[in-house]
Amino acid sequence: DLGVELDGAIQGKVEFTDLRSVVDIDFITLMGKDVEIMGSLYDQPDKTVSFQFSPFNLGQQSFNVGFIDDSLSIIGKRLDISAINIFLEKNKSASPKNMNISLDVGILQLAGGVLEQVTGKLNLQNNVTRSGKLHGSMGTKVFDVKIEPLPGARKIQISTTNAGRFLSSLGFYDELRNGKMMADITLRNDGDGEGFVIMQGARAMNVPILAQLLALLSLEPLLDSKEGVRFDSITLPLRFENDIVYVDKAELDGPTLDLRFTGHYNILSNEVNLDGRLIPAVVLNRTLSEIPLLGQLLAGSQEGIVVADFKIKGLSSNPKVSVKPLSVVTPGLLKDIFGGIFK
Repeated sequence: DLGVELDGAIQGKVEFTDLRSVVDIDFITLMGKDVEIMGSLYDQPDKTVSFQFSPFNLGQQSFNVGFIDDSLSIIGKRLDISAINIFLEKNKSASPKNMNISLDVGILQLAGGVLEQVTGKLNLQNNVTRSGKLHGSMGTKVFDVKIEPLPGARKIQISTTNAGRFLSSLGFYDELRNGKMMADITLRNDGDGEGFVIMQGARAMNVPILAQLLALLSLEPLLDSKEGVRFDSITLPLRFENDIVYVDKAELDGPTLDLRFTGHYNILSNEVNLDGRLIPAVVLNRTLSEIPLLGQLLAGSQEGIVVADFKIKGLSSNPKVSVKPLSVVTPGLLKDIFGGIFK
């Protein structure tokens, strides 16, 4: 079911020069409501396939496409790949594919939104993107993706001037607004790897876990229902291993609160396990911490006079959030002392 309606007959010409060797369809025409497809298809004995469709208009799809000698070219107004899970879906192809892809589309529809004026080239080896560059926009903001081959690995670099919309369009996370982002990740051929993500000036909106955490600490006023929580800087050191994403000493700093946490997220089971600290930017924290010697004595290594230890564990859709009661009122220096004794 293509979700479209064909009003007229399918017109075309099919010529079989040899049923056992070559299929040559030199003219294909499909016309109907929301359908206009014209092109040709050629299949050689060695299973080499080439085709050309200009135009290929089907529903919301609208582009010209050509494939020859393992090179795929897509040029047009709109390409919809929203049905493809670009993070988890495994390629079920029986044989590995090598391919060069050239892309130039006005609108690229993804699972969570659209990217605009997307251009670039990608090289696939054994169904894995080994190298390439992509550039595009989101209104007045832009993004760039660069993939470089390394011995036994590949380096992925991403930069964008609107982290919130970029991540939302990918279907990765839709509760972030604005912000600049830079990501540098190295993935080995076995899928494991490491890297980091850095953001500036992003806002976290409608985050139930954060709302629950602040409620447990009676700090609900720090979460603005309209503006969310602003973070001036976010640093996420990442490690990937066996479908698990590890976060080591993440730092989120903002005018109302700071967060520090370490833990992991299981991609397959959607389970999260994080241990962290929340440092509210109350007057006591910010004022005393800036006083030479006194701030260092009271805060210790905890980055604040008042620091709340928390734990988040369970399914990411509804995890259990807990706070250590004494940690809310225990000065940072005392945490260092007693933490060292009982470690």
